Amino acid sequence: MKNIFYYIMLITALFTVVSCSSDLDDESTTGSISGSVSDATTGEPVATVNVTLMPGGQSTVTGTDGSFSFRNLESGEYTLEISKEGYKPNSSAVTVRTGDSTPAHLLIERIPAIVTADRGTLDFGDNPSLNTITVR
Repeated sequence: MKNIFYYIMLITALFTVVSCSSDLDDESTTGSISGSVSDATTGEPVATVNVTLMPGGQSTVTGTDGSFSFRNLESGEYTLEISKEGYKPNSSAVTVRTGDSTPAHLLIERIPAIVTADRGTLDFGDNPSLNTITVR
């Protein structure tokens, strides 16, 4: 009975060592990108920005604090493309190195609202049926 207990402990320890060593191997052969997206005018973090990693097409959305990350990336050159409705799209090149976390802080610029007026109509954009008020 004592031998069975020792064998169970030995097998458990062996599995623990093997699982830890494979995690270490993943960290030493890949890198990551961690960053944030801020408003170009105010500097405030921007939530729900679409962030796409090229090549590869992986994508994520920024959190409420504007942060995002991509993990387990092969080393090399990547382009981060950001977009959100009401903002101008932007992109930035980053270099991922094995075992490193590459910082990436991007700015996104709000598209200014366009309001035009003539004598009898207020025009608030491209779709007149939804964005026009007639004044009499």
